[in-house]
Amino acid sequence: TTSSVQVDDATDWIARTVVKLCRLGLLKNMCESIGSTVVPEHVVLFHCVRNAIEEEPDTDDQFNGSRCRVLGGECFEAPKPFARVEETHIFLARFYLRLKGLRDASERDVVDESLTNQVRQLILEILAESLTEECNAAARVRASIGKETDLLPIVVADIAKVLDAWLADNEGKVTRDQLSLTEGDKRHVTSLVRLLGNLCFQSRHNQ
Repeated sequence: TTSSVQVDDATDWIARTVVKLCRLGLLKNMCESIGSTVVPEHVVLFHCVRNAIEEEPDTDDQFNGSRCRVLGGECFEAPKPFARVEETHIFLARFYLRLKGLRDASERDVVDESLTNQVRQLILEILAESLTEECNAAARVRASIGKETDLLPIVVADIAKVLDAWLADNEGKVTRDQLSLTEGDKRHVTSLVRLLGNLCFQSRHNQ
């Protein structure tokens, strides 16, 4: 129908605008303008970014990879050409850690746990995918995340927790058909392992 086409066109225009602003290094600004409490708009924002990174074609650019360009790589400022790329990745890492570390009861009361988990998972997937490239920008980001945030040890601890829970749930089960792991758990642990590997790739500090 005409109305559904108009909605699709509007949605596409919004997504294109979000991604363009993200390429210019404004993801943090957009996220903070939504507010500090996780709401559906955060999910929409990170969905747009995740989809843009996954759809970005591979490139041989050893300076600034295509996926890094989605996260601030089109804001090229001398003498620090990767500044916005680093800032965006550091923001994502810290935002993920903040959502994971919500412990204050008064804050928990106003946080939708489902939305929070969705945003955390999307951020994991964004970081895991954006750091797959062998380029100068990704190398600097890996080092910066390792030095300036606690993301790396948290990811390692989360993988251990998932493994411990999986072993406990499957104690006594001997065949593959008996083993249980939900699709959500598979998606989560895959993102954690990918992110861990990509953070350590060609990074002596993180290794």
